[in-house]
Amino acid sequence: MAVLKYYDTTTSSWQYIAASTTANFTTWKKTMSGGETSVSGTDDNSVTLSYTVGLEQVFINGVLQVRGTDYVATTGTSVTGLTALVASDIVTVVCYAPFNIANTIAPTVVDAKGDLLAGTAADTVGRLAVGTNDFVLTAASGETTGLKWTDIGLGAWTSWTPTFTNITVGNSTLNFKYKQYGKLVVVRASFTLGSTGSISTNPFFTLPITSSTYVTGHHLGELFMEDNGVKAYFGRFAYRDTTTAQLQVYLSSETYLTNQGFASTTPFTWGTNDFFSGYIIYEAA
Repeated sequence: MAVLKYYDTTTSSWQYIAASTTANFTTWKKTMSGGETSVSGTDDNSVTLSYTVGLEQVFINGVLQVRGTDYVATTGTSVTGLTALVASDIVTVVCYAPFNIANTIAPTVVDAKGDLLAGTAADTVGRLAVGTNDFVLTAASGETTGLKWTDIGLGAWTSWTPTFTNITVGNSTLNFKYKQYGKLVVVRASFTLGSTGSISTNPFFTLPITSSTYVTGHHLGELFMEDNGVKAYFGRFAYRDTTTAQLQVYLSSETYLTNQGFASTTPFTWGTNDFFSGYIIYEAA
């Protein structure tokens, strides 16, 4: 006969299930005199036969009997329908009772498809809500669950509207989007000047994610600009501080390329439908 055990979380060890445990597993065992076809009452150890119908097993001399064929157990206190026993036969009735296992995790802990269970402390379990589509799970010691959902670039780009200094936006057309891959931030920018917009000296704008610290003027990305229908020019986005980037145009008047900030007439006189566009790549703080 199989021996059942349960795991004791207090002692971190497996223990035998016995009548004294909260599992309520009882064994009734009696040596027969001979001729019996039913059993009830107390056994050789003064244990009274009591079982939950359908949750009992009957053994004769260690051989498991078939419920409904070899015996009948419908009263909860007696087993009948046995083939006449002989002297010294040993009848064992294993009596199980339903029980709740301590410290189980209730299904109400989760609220939606995709929720995860995560340790929040020693011997403590919490819920991590399902993440955004195409995000991946990464370790994050600062989070309650030690985990977080992270965008690694599989999802859509995020639109944002930067704050400009020395640029009047007016009715200009903006298309600024970014994507963050871990600590790497990629920005694509497009700005078409409207009739009520204007550009002043040394314009700059806010970044979508705070940047790591670079040397002032550090190259962040290439910039293309066009005097609409006339001529195209090239420049760059330059690091100004951890939250802003400056617009600069390349100068070719010297032996080597240099750069300077935009102005209302640099690199051309800015007017309606003139535009600049480009990309920025930097490390997030």
